[in-house]
This record gives sequence, C-alpha cells and structure tokens, in this order.
Amino acid sequence: DPMMERTPEVLAIEDQFKKVMGVFPEIIAYHDFRLVAESKTRIILVADIDVREDVAEEEFEDIALRLEEAVMENIANMAYCSFYITPKFAY
Repeated sequence: DPMMERTPEVLAIEDQFKKVMGVFPEIIAYHDFRLVAESKTRIILVADIDVREDVAEEEFEDIALRLEEAVMENIANMAYCSFYITPKFAY
C-alpha cells in the first residue's frame, strides 16, 4: 500500500487524531502513524498506541476498539482504522 506524504492534509488529520486520542486517559503516546489511501476521498489510518504501565493487557483490545470507534465518528473520510497497542516493556 502506498504511504501518504506528510502533506498539510495529512498533518491536519494527525492533529484531529491527537484530539480524539486525548479523551483516552489510559493512552500516553502513539507512534508509526500512517495514512494509506484507499481512494482520493477515503483513507485508512493505522497507528501503534502506548498506554500507561498500570493498564492491564486484558484491556488493550477494548481500548483499541473504542479508539477506532471514536476516530471513525470524529474524522471525516475514514474508510477504516486500526490500532495496535504496544505490549508493556516494548518501549
């Protein structure tokens, strides 16, 4: 899949993503943010997510799903999004 360049449009979507992510107190950071074009008007967002150390791994799937739902609701032109929560001690 071709990666999108860090254009002003991509940076604007990343800023929107940061705002959505900001309502999740268990999320402390993200990395490997990437947008993949599905079409000129529909995009796929993928990122790796870091959570607080006190968050149990059993919660990872729920956090990722809630983040996906929030991104789909709050960022226009999302065709799909997927988030991988980095296991503890991997960062």
